[in-house]
Amino acid sequence: MSLKRLFILFFISLFLFGKQGVIARPLLSFFSDSDPASFQALISRPQIKDILLEMGAELRIGIDDFSEERAENIQMLNEAGVPVYAWIRAPKAQSFTFRIDNASSLLKRYQSFKNWSDSHGLQWAGIGIDLRPPPEELQKWAEQPMLSAWNAYLNLFEQEQLEFALPLFQEFKSAVHKDGYVLESYVLPFSMDENPAEAKALQYMGQILNVETDRIIPLCHTNSPYVYPASILDYGARAHRVGLGTTSNESFQGLMTQEALDWESLSRDLRLAHDVCQEIHISSLESIAANGWLEALADFDFSVPVFLYSKELEDQENQAFVSQQAFKILSYPILSTAALIILTILSILFSFFFIRFLFSWKKKNATSQQEEIDYEIISG
Repeated sequence: MSLKRLFILFFISLFLFGKQGVIARPLLSFFSDSDPASFQALISRPQIKDILLEMGAELRIGIDDFSEERAENIQMLNEAGVPVYAWIRAPKAQSFTFRIDNASSLLKRYQSFKNWSDSHGLQWAGIGIDLRPPPEELQKWAEQPMLSAWNAYLNLFEQEQLEFALPLFQEFKSAVHKDGYVLESYVLPFSMDENPAEAKALQYMGQILNVETDRIIPLCHTNSPYVYPASILDYGARAHRVGLGTTSNESFQGLMTQEALDWESLSRDLRLAHDVCQEIHISSLESIAANGWLEALADFDFSVPVFLYSKELEDQENQAFVSQQAFKILSYPILSTAALIILTILSILFSFFFIRFLFSWKKKNATSQQEEIDYEIISG
C-alpha cells in the first residue's frame, strides 16, 4: 500500500473516531418536581451544579407555584449557566396534567407563568407540558379494568369536548411560539401509536390531548404497567428522545404507587435509549442525587451492550401494530359498534348452526352404526 493511501486512511479514521466521540454520549436531562425549599437545598450544594455543568445536562423544573422562592431557584440556575425548561403544571386539584377537561386553563396558566417569569427576569430554554391522563384514572384501570374499559367506550361518543379543546390548545401553542419558546410535551408512549391526522380514538377514550408539539418526549418508565425495555427502542427511536425512570418510589395523591428503578435497571434502560436516542430525560434529579448516582452518570459507560430476546422485540412490534389499528377503527364508534354487533350476531348464528350440524351428524352416525349392528345380527 502506498504512503499516500496510508495517510488518507489515517485521516479518515481520525475523522470517524472524532465523529463517534461527539455523538457517543447523548444529552442528559433531569426532571424535578420538588417544592421550592427542598429544591433550593439541593442545588445549593456546589457539587450538584458543577456536575450538571460538566455533563452538559439540562433540567426540567415543575412549575405549579409562582412564588419568590421558586424564582430564586431558577435565578440560581440561570447564574450557574444550567439550561432550564419550564415544566408548566396544572394546579394540584387538577392532578398537575393538562387534558380535555381543563384545556381552557392552558392559556391562562401560561400567561400567569409569563408574567411571573418576566417580573423576575427568568431565562428558559423552552416550555413543557404534561399531557398524560390523571393518576386517578390510571389507578382505576389497574383496579377496575372492565368498568374503565366500558367508560372509555362511552367516551368515544363524547367527541364534541375534544373539538372544543383543540382550538384552545392551538391558542396556547401560538402564544408560546410568539414568545420565542420551544414547546415540548410529556406523554404516555402508547399515544405515539395514534396518528391524530388519521385517528382520535385514544383522545376520546382517555379524554387526553394527543396533539403535535415541537418535541414529544415519551415517558417509557419500565417500572410502570405495560411498559417494557423494548418500548424504549420502539418509541425512543420514533421521537429521537425518551423519558426514563422513575428512580424514586412515587405515590400519586395516595393512589397509584410506582416502585423505584434500581441502578441495574436504570443502567439497562440508559444503554437501550442510547442506541436510538439523542436525548435522555430522567426522573428525577432529587432521587438521583439522594441515591448518589449523579457522579456515576457523569462517567457512565454507554458502550456496554444490552441484549433483548427477539420475542420481546416482536411482542412490542405486535402490540404497537394492534394499537395503531384499534385506534383507527375506534375513531368511528358508530360504524365499529355496528360492525361488532353484526359480527356477534353472525358468530351466534354460526355457532347455532354448527352445533345443530354436530348433533345431526352424531345422530345420523349413531343411526348408521345401529343399522350395521342390526344387519350383522340378522345376517348371523
